[in-house]
Amino acid sequence: MLSSSDTKIKNKVMIHALHWSGRLLAAGLLFLASSIQAQAASQQVLRPELQQQFRLAQETFAAKQYQHALGIANEILGNTTLTDYERLVGLRVRAAIATEMKDWNLAIESLEAAVSSNAVDELQRLALLESLLSTLQRKNDAPRIVKWSKVYLASGGSKPTVRLLLIESLLLQSEYQQVVDEMQKFTISDTKRQSKASEGELRSLAIAYKNLKDDGGYSRTIKKLLELYPSKIYLKESIANIANQAGFSSRWSLDLYRLLDHVDGLDDEESFIEMINLALKAGLPIEAQRIAHKAFVKGVLGRGAEINKHVQLRDEVTKSVQADEKLNDQTLKLPLTLNSLLSMAEVHFSKQEWNSAHEAYTKALTIGAVRRENEVRLHDGIALLKIGLREQALQQFDRIKGDETAEEIAYLWRQLIAN
Repeated sequence: MLSSSDTKIKNKVMIHALHWSGRLLAAGLLFLASSIQAQAASQQVLRPELQQQFRLAQETFAAKQYQHALGIANEILGNTTLTDYERLVGLRVRAAIATEMKDWNLAIESLEAAVSSNAVDELQRLALLESLLSTLQRKNDAPRIVKWSKVYLASGGSKPTVRLLLIESLLLQSEYQQVVDEMQKFTISDTKRQSKASEGELRSLAIAYKNLKDDGGYSRTIKKLLELYPSKIYLKESIANIANQAGFSSRWSLDLYRLLDHVDGLDDEESFIEMINLALKAGLPIEAQRIAHKAFVKGVLGRGAEINKHVQLRDEVTKSVQADEKLNDQTLKLPLTLNSLLSMAEVHFSKQEWNSAHEAYTKALTIGAVRRENEVRLHDGIALLKIGLREQALQQFDRIKGDETAEEIAYLWRQLIAN
């Protein structure tokens, strides 16, 4: 059945988002030693008495006496005479200790204060923001991740991971319009930098559009995913989007299933049965027989509670093939008129006799005035692709104009060739 699989896409993205805590940003927390030694590269210094306290904190930290080290850090931060720089170092130290103790609330409190310090320069602030976001991931604190991700990006931070964190956090809060708004900003930025959105960002955008009931936005995003990150799931979703379009003509359904069959994307009972019936309805029992055979070999048909119906359908297909053989022989012997050429082409096409199909399609198109020309060009393009003439197939697909559905199907075939 040509139905949407967006639920599968949504589940996969959401599961990915809920595992933030396992994906740490590169910066990490500053350790005690680097906090103390940092003054060597700075004009700001720690007073000697504070250096002694920090070294004691460092020693107890190294000995894994975290509670003792935390007490020293709190004592330092309780000093009302600290300069901004001394307080910044104290906050970094306490954040490192709290992280080792897995006291995420205290670590976050310390890092938020450090980020807001007057003593921190822009590069330090970005590093601290990365550490803060890493800690917030462990808490799965989506609202604060949104807040500080926006600060990081507005401050010139460039780690793609943070962009994805922001988008996923908004998604978890069902802030779908904000996801769209942020992605639009990223698109402008990516265009300037000649970079591209990540797969995770685009998947999240697709979910947002789906929840906003913006079918156009959803379809465009799935197409972008297919272009940038080709996969069978995006192709199947694109096919479902075409089938669900307003004004879709059912005469194109068999061609959509042919796309699925080409990538071995038929994998359920309903889809196999529907394609078999569509081929029978189109007067192509040989194609129906091929699909039925594949379904039985895969074990999708021929077992379970509906086994009798499956066997009955296969028998019906076999009878249709036998009855059609004489007609096919007669068709192939007809004088070469436009209609007979088209009939011959479809017979060869259904038998996967691609060279003969292409030859008949070419002669028919040369005569001109072909009814349903887009359909003929589509089938000829498929035949050319099956032969291995990719460039000629692309040219034929490019000639399909004036029918939105035909153009969409041709676009998907072009994507298959490109990837």
